[in-house]
Amino acid sequence: MKESKTNKQLIDYIISGNEAKYQYMKSQLIEYWAKDIWSPASNPLKGSSKIRGSCLHFEKCPGRTKVEIKFFCYQKVVNQDWNLKSLHQKASKINRICEWLHSQHSLSNSLLDKKLDEWVLSLRTYLIATKKYYGRQSSKLLSSNQIKTYKGEDECIYKFQQIYKFLLDFYDDRDEYEKEIWDVYKLGFEEKDTNATRYRWFDFTALPCFTC
Repeated sequence: MKESKTNKQLIDYIISGNEAKYQYMKSQLIEYWAKDIWSPASNPLKGSSKIRGSCLHFEKCPGRTKVEIKFFCYQKVVNQDWNLKSLHQKASKINRICEWLHSQHSLSNSLLDKKLDEWVLSLRTYLIATKKYYGRQSSKLLSSNQIKTYKGEDECIYKFQQIYKFLLDFYDDRDEYEKEIWDVYKLGFEEKDTNATRYRWFDFTALPCFTC
């Protein structure tokens, strides 16, 4: 038995030969989308002057992370996963991610430079230290008439996880079954088969992996 590629080797494998994909991302971000500040007032796809929300600020993102995060947001809009209203409502979360990268990882080049759990730990620590961590809390009434409280992560962390998984999938040309994170939509399932997006991703990155 020998251990399979380490995460660093795997990421190097994914990115190597994929310069064309990075250039493709850049080529899609033209005119308004190429700017480092996206204002709802001048968004070309808004179709209405009634859009409210904050500007998205990418100007401090280091290295290629600027293009990677912009492209993620752009694709969400183009594929109609987000509408223009929701894009700018998510600005505070995207902006906090960019501020964190500038403050704590200014020498980083790509979001695939580190493992996801390393990024998440750093982001959570930064948000707590700067008093910008807004964890969620919900309650549920159990059959025993007791109330159980659930605590969730800050939405900013969930958003970063989405960005990371999107980029990992975008760069990775391997067959879906060979990847560490499976997108069940790409395995032939549809939204109605997977309880919406709740079970869309099968994540095996935490499991030890060996090859014979």
